[in-house]
Amino acid sequence: MNRRQFMKLTSALGLVQFYPLASFSQTAKPTMGADKDIKKFFVLLQGSGGMDVTLGLDPKSHTKSTDQKDIFIEYRPEDIFAKGNIKLGPAAMPLKSYADDLAIINGVVMRSDVGHQSLINYMSTGDGANNLASLPVEFNIQFNKTIFGVLADTSELLMGQRTSKTTQVSDLISQNGQNAEVNDFLNLHLQSSRYENKVQKDLLAFAEIKKAIIEKAMQLQNQYEATETQSVIAACFLAGQALSAQLDIGSEQGNNENLDTHNSHEGVHLTNQTNVWQTVSDFFKLFKSLPYGGSTLFDHTTFMVVSEFSRTPFLNADLGKDHNVFTNSVLLSGYGIKGGQTIGASHVIPRGQSPLGYAQHFGSPVDYKTGQVVMSNQGTGLIFPENVIKSVAKAIGGTTLNLYPELSDIKTLNQLVK
Repeated sequence: MNRRQFMKLTSALGLVQFYPLASFSQTAKPTMGADKDIKKFFVLLQGSGGMDVTLGLDPKSHTKSTDQKDIFIEYRPEDIFAKGNIKLGPAAMPLKSYADDLAIINGVVMRSDVGHQSLINYMSTGDGANNLASLPVEFNIQFNKTIFGVLADTSELLMGQRTSKTTQVSDLISQNGQNAEVNDFLNLHLQSSRYENKVQKDLLAFAEIKKAIIEKAMQLQNQYEATETQSVIAACFLAGQALSAQLDIGSEQGNNENLDTHNSHEGVHLTNQTNVWQTVSDFFKLFKSLPYGGSTLFDHTTFMVVSEFSRTPFLNADLGKDHNVFTNSVLLSGYGIKGGQTIGASHVIPRGQSPLGYAQHFGSPVDYKTGQVVMSNQGTGLIFPENVIKSVAKAIGGTTLNLYPELSDIKTLNQLVK
């Protein structure tokens, strides 16, 4: 099948919403929306395992009223990277070269500890009852139905009341060594009279698309030293055959259990969390390296990184840290996001001032209009996952994504939106 035959076939099948697959050439106009082939994308990265945000996005230093029994800190104040109001602890140091692209929301409160899976779902949907679809599903439904739909891995992809096509990234990766079989299949049916059958045409077109995407993914992996997963997602986006993805990067790194450090926290958690942020950094590096629509694939992709909760500030009797649902952090970057800013904060109540006799780490209330952290309840409130999801939905421009209309609009979160 030559290129003209292939494009004619896929046009008849309604499958031409992608760049010419033989070369993935960047022929689209540079302005967003100026050409129907220019798309926007959404990637949700779940750092499951319960990451201690004080090591990454919300680093702490001791004050006159705190010590290691209040906040166990395994780094020096000078180890904290700061640029503007962005602060990164040593665990998130892989992100420092992207500080101008980062928007951090600190002090996100999870309400109650209902377990790892329920809380990562809450952060991914803004719905504590798990009745809504995760944001990548909503995004895919809103903007386009593609051949592969939502690219996913082992993470639980919540559908709510929605129906959406999903594809396991591993199913695409597993085809890497089967190009010869795909070619044999194509050659067989090109020489067969059954080729005129629509079912055979559909299968042929799908096989050709998958083959081209796999080849492009292998090229990206070799050229940019990206992982198979990152390369497959980028190739699918470039081809316009997927618009969103949801990955559990905690389990992808094999760190999921080691992040839940109820014992032996020192060193172990920092190392494993650093690996998670390195994965995020690698995504940014790859997407920033790929030309798309007159800019880069990064400029057309919204990234959201979440964890289910933070961890208690002090070490327990087993030298570990337990779950803390009273503060959390979210990282946003890419399309629709104003980078270089942090909104929200958290504070530690030392054990000597706590009615419970041990230190507590809470999300701080903010003035919903100005974003200033305040300790008065008048005109202020806490930041919850649903507030974050609503703001991200606004950033990526969805209409059906206008969730939670009954909630007070936190105007300060709107500062994240371009």
